[in-house]
Amino acid sequence: AALPESAAALEQECAKPERSLERIAELINSLASDPKPKRATLGDWRLIFASDETALSPFTSRCISPPFGVTEDVFCRINRGADMRILEVERRVGPFGNAKRALQARYQIEVGKGSATERLSFLPRWMDDPNGRETEPPSKEKVSAELIAAGS
Repeated sequence: AALPESAAALEQECAKPERSLERIAELINSLASDPKPKRATLGDWRLIFASDETALSPFTSRCISPPFGVTEDVFCRINRGADMRILEVERRVGPFGNAKRALQARYQIEVGKGSATERLSFLPRWMDDPNGRETEPPSKEKVSAELIAAGS
């Protein structure tokens, strides 16, 4: 299925080096008002914009980046069996290579109490550290976010 016009416009706005937060908010509100079903979440996703590290934090492993390290990319794979895998790539400035962490979680789509708003919730189970070793995630706190729009 093709992306709605506002979703394509949002993707274009987020790809710009100088983004308009007002325009992004306007496009998100447009997507949120779309009455179509929003459960088309299965598949592979790439986070294309986060306003700051605090907004991004719940959707990553929440590991502390080393000095001069910054989260470069976040990818998410959502499978049918309620499994979710989040890959984050950390870029390190200087002679250091990039690092990858992977967070394994269980997810569910919930309808908000007292509203028709759907939420994507996930509970981290374990993570792979930058060396590829399975370890406990820094937080096993349940994360829940409003699911405004989903599509492929």
